[in-house]
Amino acid sequence: MKVVDLLDGNIYFVRPRNRHEFEVMGCLALFVLVILTLMAMALYERGYLGVAVAVAGGVAVSVGLIRQAFRVWVARRNRAKHRRREQEKEGRRKRLGREQQRKPKSRGQPVRSVPQKRRQMKQRRKDQLERNALMQRLDEMSDEEFKRLMEHYFRHQGYTVNKTPGSVNRGADLVIAATDRRIAILLKRQDVPVSNGAIQEALAGRAFYGAYEAWLITNNTFTRGARKDATVAGVRLIDGSELAEWLSKLLDQPEDQPQ
Repeated sequence: MKVVDLLDGNIYFVRPRNRHEFEVMGCLALFVLVILTLMAMALYERGYLGVAVAVAGGVAVSVGLIRQAFRVWVARRNRAKHRRREQEKEGRRKRLGREQQRKPKSRGQPVRSVPQKRRQMKQRRKDQLERNALMQRLDEMSDEEFKRLMEHYFRHQGYTVNKTPGSVNRGADLVIAATDRRIAILLKRQDVPVSNGAIQEALAGRAFYGAYEAWLITNNTFTRGARKDATVAGVRLIDGSELAEWLSKLLDQPEDQPQ
């Protein structure tokens, strides 16, 4: 059903009333009509025909005005609802536009499936178990075995390895050489964290053997003082966790392919 707004002249569609509403309105209209008829007849018998017509006309006009006002109110309410719906649609369109603008940034990132994530988690756990086994093996070997292992590792990495005298190492157990530098390496295989006294030994080995760098390698960890002194002195520290990672990479390589 169309309703015309008297203020702006626009046409709005109003939802038709259901059957129950029509029945109620029909009963009310019939009741009002009966009352008006009885009033008109009573006034007519008493000689007040003009008054009866005036009352009936006034009631009819009042009913018409009330009905038109109701329709205008319904039209305004529907217009407000329509405006709110349009605003909501516009808001959804803006949000969708912002989301579409963000999508190109994530296109370059590969989407990992659940099985792939599970395989990666299993691989990480496997690598961690291998490193833990290597660290335990380092703790169980002797000083001489530890020295031979590190000599084999650096030879496999392509370095030229020179062993220092076993009785007096003068701050270095191995001296490795590349094309452009010499590195004095001090090995500390022990059951407790390495203290800052080993930093002084590594510096002495670098000076005595004329090396460019000094490395301190252990199967354990380093104390806070040792790390602080190593940062100041320029000594590289390799603890048991990093060493196990080195050796795990060595085990993963074929024998004829050095890193």
